[in-house]
Amino acid sequence: MRKKSQSQPVKMKNTLAKITTNRNDAIDFEWALKTNLRKAYKILIRHGGQFAFDILNTTDDDEKIKLARDYIKLMAESIRVDQDVKKQKLVRKKWEFDAARICLQHLAQLQAMMKDDALDEEARIAQARHILFGITLTPPTALVDMRKEANLPQQPSQ
Repeated sequence: MRKKSQSQPVKMKNTLAKITTNRNDAIDFEWALKTNLRKAYKILIRHGGQFAFDILNTTDDDEKIKLARDYIKLMAESIRVDQDVKKQKLVRKKWEFDAARICLQHLAQLQAMMKDDALDEEARIAQARHILFGITLTPPTALVDMRKEANLPQQPSQ
């Protein structure tokens, strides 16, 4: 399906609007490349999407249509990844809030534990985890066991 032919003044007006928009977007993109690569990526995806949309509306070339459809799939994946990142941030924020609440609920126990000179740092960490989360672990083997269960390398990378 091809676009209807436009009058010359309308074409000129639309072209001028595109040039102005493209100039402003180019400035935004240049700034994003220097300061925020994630935003630069989003700008590229948005413009590529517009380009793909224009191709789908103006051509009958099967090869170009296939490329445009593939690009639209890439855009959809990009949106999905963005949503996943936002979801992960929300889950982390909720976890931090819950952990802070638990810490405040057990503050007296934590303060008493910190005053116990018989505990070394690793024992304090294990005791704090037990107080806060009900988990009794014996450092450092507990970390190794957790890594085995999760199929992770035994030594964390630095």
